[in-house]
Amino acid sequence: NNIAALDLGTGEATAWDPGADGPVRALATSSAGIYAGGAFANIGGLPRNRVALIGRNSAQALAWNPNVSGGTPAVETILAADDQIYIGGLFQTVGGTARPNLAAVNLSSGQLTTFNAAIPNGQAVAALARSGDTLYVGGLFGSIGGQARLRIARLRTRRHGADFDEAEAERCQAVDICTVLVKPGGQADRI
Repeated sequence: NNIAALDLGTGEATAWDPGADGPVRALATSSAGIYAGGAFANIGGLPRNRVALIGRNSAQALAWNPNVSGGTPAVETILAADDQIYIGGLFQTVGGTARPNLAAVNLSSGQLTTFNAAIPNGQAVAALARSGDTLYVGGLFGSIGGQARLRIARLRTRRHGADFDEAEAERCQAVDICTVLVKPGGQADRI
């Protein structure tokens, strides 16, 4: 059902089965559980629009629920960093607030943070990576943070309290981005 856990020794599927009703396209982990993103509306036995936190042992959806929606929404990438989960894809709102295509939510509560990269509607985010206070974003967009940035951007984020509340786009090369890899020392490569 679109998501599974495999036994490392045998390669066989385990009994863990959250049963997503649509494709799961992104996974991230934390001590709280498994974060799943995709084009599903139900997972782990509960309604969860496009992103959910699943129990490691129970395979049940936990209370964490950012509620991604708008347009034909799908979460394509998830990045767990510190006390935040970055969600990228093709969507318009998170928790009822406009955050097109890229948002940060609190790792524990699922509440939207003040981080706002201002990517126009309909311009998808496909890849995320972070090094220190730098977030690398790849996808099918032409601008980010009000600046022309073709398919890849480096966001300098400044930390204030528990939220990132300022993002400043810097120019990177224009290429098709499927994955962003950050090397030790903070250099980014694209794949």
